[in-house]
Amino acid sequence: MEESGLPDHVKELIKHIRELKAQIAEKKAELAALQNAGADPEQLQALQQQLSGLMSALTGAYASLTQALKDADMSDEQKMNALQLTAG
Repeated sequence: MEESGLPDHVKELIKHIRELKAQIAEKKAELAALQNAGADPEQLQALQQQLSGLMSALTGAYASLTQALKDADMSDEQKMNALQLTAG
């Protein structure tokens, strides 16, 4: 990603999106494990709230990236590259 030629603020947003996706995957796995183990409903609810917060943060990060791509003086190819990089 460092050699992508994208503006630094766009690269930072992409890194943030990747981090949030990783955290979400981790929380989903944790939630599934707790559900399979028959965990306490309060514990499950707390984890679901954490997951919801991460999902909200991801939505906000994508919105920020969309705005940054609109505002940046970038080619269509660079914009597509930025979106592909969010996939990891």
